[in-house]
Amino acid sequence: MVAFKHSKLFNDLFYLAAILFVVSLPFKIILANILFPFLALIWLLQKDLVGRIRYLLKKRLLVLFMSLFLISLISLLYSSDKEYGLGILQDKLPILILPLLFATTSERITNIKLDRLLKSFAYTCVAASVICFFYSIRLQLNHDGYFDWRAISNHSLTDIIDINATYFSLYVGFSALIMAREIVVNYMRMSKWKFVLYSAIVIFLGITLIMLGTRMTIIAFTMVASFSIVIYFKKRGKLAYGLGLLFILIVILTTSVYFNPVLKERVKEAINYNSEYSINKAWGGRALRLLKWKCSLEIIKDNLLFGVGIGDVQDSLNECYRTNKYTPLLFWKGVKYNAHNQYFETALSSGVLGLMILIGCFFIPFKTAIENGAYLYAMFLGFIFLCFLTESLLLRNKGVMFYAFFNSLFAFHSFEESLKSKST
Repeated sequence: MVAFKHSKLFNDLFYLAAILFVVSLPFKIILANILFPFLALIWLLQKDLVGRIRYLLKKRLLVLFMSLFLISLISLLYSSDKEYGLGILQDKLPILILPLLFATTSERITNIKLDRLLKSFAYTCVAASVICFFYSIRLQLNHDGYFDWRAISNHSLTDIIDINATYFSLYVGFSALIMAREIVVNYMRMSKWKFVLYSAIVIFLGITLIMLGTRMTIIAFTMVASFSIVIYFKKRGKLAYGLGLLFILIVILTTSVYFNPVLKERVKEAINYNSEYSINKAWGGRALRLLKWKCSLEIIKDNLLFGVGIGDVQDSLNECYRTNKYTPLLFWKGVKYNAHNQYFETALSSGVLGLMILIGCFFIPFKTAIENGAYLYAMFLGFIFLCFLTESLLLRNKGVMFYAFFNSLFAFHSFEESLKSKST
């Protein structure tokens, strides 16, 4: 009765909690961990809980997204190390809960509110980036005029906000896509000052992304942005404009790599320039990943159908590293190297079925997004799909929260009708 009388209040609180959640993501994970159950509590207090729960099985995307968690839960049954597996499952809970919350909330988030929420996330990433640069540059001032690019690059840049550069680059890249799309789609209706402001934000986020130096994120952003630009302008008969923008983007990226010694070195390492970065010469990210992927494929081949279970993935990888005498992956005591590929990680845990569900979580909503004109959702999916190729992003809370929140938000509020309109 209370939930019914105050339904508007709880709907507003749900939206407010969602905004607070996204603005907390670029900072300490404890903030998002506090807001996550608060979001669930408000959902429980919204009207017609029983009716909303009955309706959930009618949403095929909801069943698909929840299956990604459930298949991991099932794999726990045949894991030897169930305690470790339970810890991983605890971090993965948002994959189960957030789709449920957004699919069955009593009121659809309108396009205007969705736009505000996305911009709130982008503005927060801008603020977090400013903090990172301010802190890093301030430290530079204490080095007697010596400028060290490493101090304002990669993980050193994000020390102050206590977040891994890989995850922050994910946030920054997506924020840049949000603001770039806003410019391209609405520039005809946009005031000059807003155009200048949004353009400055995109440029600043681009600079941040480059200084973070996470190679796959930069590649993913460039590919998604390039493809989107060409498709958008081609549909409007202005392909030349699109190709011009694409050329500018490539020039900026190439110039940035050339003049940033840290990123330049990481690019050379990625392509094994002059064969100087093979595993017997340098323990770089590319060389180490090749060893991890080789072990991952060996284990997957031997456990193709069901995987080894979520609790035994890391132990299986460690055993493979020892068997093959991969010294670089065993050298640092207490450091455990995961598969560094979310597709391999899922196949290791849950076999081919788990891998099919994960891939389905991209291709099915991508098709639906394109059919319904939800192009930003399609861009998000393409961006994450590519980033999954070199990172196991669903092993850590920061990656799980980001993917589960925005994927659920887009899937159930960017093109679907409201729950109320479909149930009447």
